[in-house]
Amino acid sequence: MPYSGQTFVVPNQFIPNTTIESSAVNQNFNDIASNGLSVVVKLNGDSTMTGQFKAANGTDALPSYTFGSDTNTGFYRMGADQIGVTIGGVLQGYWKSTGWTSVLVDSGATAGPNITSFRDSSSPAASDVIGQFSLEGRDSAANQQQYAAVQGTILDATDGSEDATLDFMTANAGTVAKRAYVGQGLVVGAPTGGDKGAGSANFESVYAANVQLFPAFPMPGAIGLVIQNNSGTPNTQIDITASYAVMVNTSNLPFTATSVSVTINANTTGANGIDTGALGASTAYFIWLISDGTTTAGLLSLSATAPTMPVGYTYKVRVGATFTGGSSTLLRIIQKGNRGQYKVTAASTTTALPTLFTGAQGTYAVDGTIVYASVSVVGKVPSTATSIGITVTSQYNSGANTSVAVAPNTAYSGITTTNPPPIIHSLTAGSYASGVSWMTLESTNIAAAATAGGAACLVLGWIDAVNAS
Repeated sequence: MPYSGQTFVVPNQFIPNTTIESSAVNQNFNDIASNGLSVVVKLNGDSTMTGQFKAANGTDALPSYTFGSDTNTGFYRMGADQIGVTIGGVLQGYWKSTGWTSVLVDSGATAGPNITSFRDSSSPAASDVIGQFSLEGRDSAANQQQYAAVQGTILDATDGSEDATLDFMTANAGTVAKRAYVGQGLVVGAPTGGDKGAGSANFESVYAANVQLFPAFPMPGAIGLVIQNNSGTPNTQIDITASYAVMVNTSNLPFTATSVSVTINANTTGANGIDTGALGASTAYFIWLISDGTTTAGLLSLSATAPTMPVGYTYKVRVGATFTGGSSTLLRIIQKGNRGQYKVTAASTTTALPTLFTGAQGTYAVDGTIVYASVSVVGKVPSTATSIGITVTSQYNSGANTSVAVAPNTAYSGITTTNPPPIIHSLTAGSYASGVSWMTLESTNIAAAATAGGAACLVLGWIDAVNAS
């Protein structure tokens, strides 16, 4: 019989009336075995290819690698170095040297091309990572390294209330970890509060042109702040109210409280008390608002910068200051915004304004020549005060003129020069004068000069270095 690529010799034995010769028959069967059956591919899959299988290019409708029962589905050669995938005679995508490309030929609004990753778990649960697209490459030691990934994580697998996040991961110092995710809103890092809901973005920090806008410069403070002694127990309790307050933790992350109303009881320790110890006599105490992220409380502390925080409380802002008298009870004060003032009250710990000085100070000559003395304000205003409010009084005394001058420092001159003190009273017989002035504190001292007799300087209040209005 004929055989492709070979010459099949019909021996004499196959010619009628011719004798069969064994040598001719053996030759023909050897030829079939070595050049025919050895290159046959068996239909049952038992064959192993030892060379290339060279198929036709094929088309979308007739792919070259297909299936007997579905001849328009399979693989074909689209062009040089391109393999196409066709389903139902329609191109779905193709591989080439730069990767895979999905294709959807549709002129309408139908979504696609679509790529679905289905984790067919019989027991889905929260925290299941249901798929990850990993981006990998070599490192300097030729190791295969994961550099980034995108993954999906189940939050709630309950039918009808399913929730999930889309997580974005990157490598840092050789470790790949989640850096941001999208749930209802966008969350970057691990900011307090996590996902704040649809349409929101919650960041740990925000930069503009390499300048940290948040939380490097949060504005801790209070709006609508009022601090005063409790009306029922004024000697040991202080009321704090504010319409709005911002406290920060050690990472400068803020916590905001509204409609603040707390009472500090200085006879207790911890939240809404003194931070440690007991009230001392003639001592300045600093007033704080603190929070654990849910509850807002008040706190008294000897420290203007680092109070001892109660367990669980991490947010704080200083809002004011107060004093105790010689009997270890609170003096009466009232503070609105950042301005504090002694509150003179009959039959109380504060029946008069604190005195800075009375009588002669420095030298105040009749011709107006002045030599100032330094007068300390320590213990009369908090160490955090930026300005002092003073009341200066002078009155005719014992038939002698009374004069008093007060200035921020001793570099001021007398009344006849071009460098007069900001506050000056000079009275003759039968006269009396009193006034209030506010001065920025340049140090813990002010300058004063006064004649003996009816001169006095009292403290009305202070402006504190707190962000409050």
